[in-house]
Amino acid sequence: MRRQSRINLQGHARNLIAALALICLVGTQASADESVTVVSWGGSYAEACKKAVLDPFAEETGIEVRLESYNGGLAQIRAQVETGNVHWDVVDLEFADLARGCDEGLFELIDIDELPPAHDGTPARDDYFEGTFSECGGGGIFYSTVYAYNNESFAGQRPSTIEDFFDLEKFPGRRGMRRTAGATFQEFCVAQSPVGISPVGRIRGFGCYVVGGSVGIHGL
Repeated sequence: MRRQSRINLQGHARNLIAALALICLVGTQASADESVTVVSWGGSYAEACKKAVLDPFAEETGIEVRLESYNGGLAQIRAQVETGNVHWDVVDLEFADLARGCDEGLFELIDIDELPPAHDGTPARDDYFEGTFSECGGGGIFYSTVYAYNNESFAGQRPSTIEDFFDLEKFPGRRGMRRTAGATFQEFCVAQSPVGISPVGRIRGFGCYVVGGSVGIHGL
């Protein structure tokens, strides 16, 4: 049940930044002699969040911030709530998981009008972009998907568009992608062209998947 949980999520149209969620959490639950566990995606992304917001927050408030990593999804969150052994306080996750978890009652409800105002006095309700706040979370980050390739793998023509990424005939070889069907098919729809090859057939032809964090960079 939701009230057995102390997981607090603040989502955004696609992805939630744990640092922003932490700021909102502090206004109602944390005190100087407590600590909070923030869960994010690891790699350079989590490190950037830590340096930009979590470390300054800990220094200003005296509240210890414990940063953990995960690969997304609801499995670990669901297990914590169902067993009553919840040790995550704030989780950085994607919108689809936020919506599904909220429907399942996994997350604490957040009243936007109870959140503290911004430093310039702007109320929280006016500080979020329209459509980026729900009863279980508020939007914290906008991001883009970047495609890259190894120069040494292409002696002649090189890929230059998302269409090229999915064109296995023109550019054969392995690809690396996140292990999430939603993201994969969204990107395929952007690249879709009248070549008569089904999405499933094309994606099955790829040689590998990137799990998360900085794995994609290491793969290059």
